[in-house]
Amino acid sequence: MNCRLRFIGLVCWIILLHSLALSEAYVVHSYTSNNPTSYNVSVSLINLNTLEIIDNIELPMTGTIMNKKPIVVLVDDQELFLCFTLNGCMGKNADLSGNGEVLYYSVYTIRDNSIQLLHTDSLSAVIVDYVEQLQGESGFRLSIRDALRDNYLFDPGLYSIDNNFDFSPISPIENDNEMPGYIEQIDEFENLNIIRNAEADHLYYSFHNSQYWLLKLDTRDNSIVDSLQLRYSGGQATIFGYHPLRDKFYCFHTNYEIHGKFVEKSRENYYITPDVQIYNPLTLELMESFGIPDYPEGNYPGKENGAFDTVGDYIIYYFFEDDWFPVYAPAMLFIFNTRTNEASWLRVGWR
Repeated sequence: MNCRLRFIGLVCWIILLHSLALSEAYVVHSYTSNNPTSYNVSVSLINLNTLEIIDNIELPMTGTIMNKKPIVVLVDDQELFLCFTLNGCMGKNADLSGNGEVLYYSVYTIRDNSIQLLHTDSLSAVIVDYVEQLQGESGFRLSIRDALRDNYLFDPGLYSIDNNFDFSPISPIENDNEMPGYIEQIDEFENLNIIRNAEADHLYYSFHNSQYWLLKLDTRDNSIVDSLQLRYSGGQATIFGYHPLRDKFYCFHTNYEIHGKFVEKSRENYYITPDVQIYNPLTLELMESFGIPDYPEGNYPGKENGAFDTVGDYIIYYFFEDDWFPVYAPAMLFIFNTRTNEASWLRVGWR
């Protein structure tokens, strides 16, 4: 793929909740089937209380989904949601028969628990460097070049959309590595990312020596004062983060499956007993640990590791990464209720 797709998805879901009639809801993008058709991209609205998909619409777009969760922007006091796909690249659901890459984007809103499509558009013969939204930013990062002339159609920068649903620049980006809550390196740890909602505790995570680590910093000199290894085996998916209502740090270990061309892993290979470990964010001491349900047979997550989202009482992680691009697999939502300590799995389409 000659496009650099970065599935960061650090959308501020507090913004999202203001536009939903439901107080605890979540929105995801997925493929509608494992048999690609002209249109095979959908958006689903999930009620976290009932663990149900309460609305789902198919978007008039083709290509590989670039953002598994919607990008959210505010236009004239109305919250709008964006889904991006890229066709003509070496990716799932993409068609290589055309001339160059085509970027599609759909804009929709959510009213009365109903998804309403507002606009769909496309840009042809382009090279997409990135399109993403980071926590704490009012718009989304975008960089698009003309595939024929290799000049910028949209310079690297922070963008929103205007009343005509066109991309509208907010500010330029001079350095792609300058991101909110990101530190390039401290000692042997590289690519430190801040733990969302735990800024007061100065918590960061880093991938080091093939494992994930939780780091506590002294922000006066950016030194590491404590660390905690979060993942101990490549045979487990590890998701983690801080829940502000509970004032606790959660780390989940789950099984996963891969059914691809180069790697094959079933649940029986390297099987673990799924669990959650809960830590004091101030001292990093283990407070409690207990088992959680495994995923249902046939509806399996892939191998993913990273930070979860929080919505009200809930912890959510959306398993959407590819095993291998021609292979479709279940798109799985992991949901944990911090009030009842109950974990659930919900299938929301295909990935």
